[in-house]
Amino acid sequence: MSTSTKTSPIVKTLCIPHTFGPNGKKKGVNKQQVFWHMRNMKIGHIDHIDMREITDKNGVHIRQWFVKFSSWNADPALDSHLKDGNFLKITYDDFGHFWKVFNYRAPTPKAPTGNAPFTLGFAPNTTPIQLAPIPLTTSDQQKIDTFLENETIQAEQELFIAENAMAENGDFIQEA
Repeated sequence: MSTSTKTSPIVKTLCIPHTFGPNGKKKGVNKQQVFWHMRNMKIGHIDHIDMREITDKNGVHIRQWFVKFSSWNADPALDSHLKDGNFLKITYDDFGHFWKVFNYRAPTPKAPTGNAPFTLGFAPNTTPIQLAPIPLTTSDQQKIDTFLENETIQAEQELFIAENAMAENGDFIQEA
């Protein structure tokens, strides 16, 4: 889902692969929060932000964010760090919770192995294939459930903080 119209050539795209979407009464992370935190990094001009929503096997709504920059002026060490496959931690609340931010590289199809005939075609807006999840133990699932519950609470608090900060500063994103 594109959240605005492109206005300039995109020189860099960063990806936040996991934030919470709307779950129950919780609104989840929104575009304004992502914009606010990314803008405050002062690493370039944000052209637009795209968002993809998915639902995990437990019915938890997840949002993935793709932040498109029309200019990029980050420190070369930071750029190199991201290009090497590492990530940035962006703390989004006062409790130490953070998003992992990666350099986005468009996936490339892999060549087939063996002698089987192979045809590869992509239709626009194709839904990705969901692979079978790795089985978890009851203990792992309890840890994940506790983590998700805490993350949801933190997302609500972060939304409140971001909305208040934006209201105080008069920062608003215009929808295209």
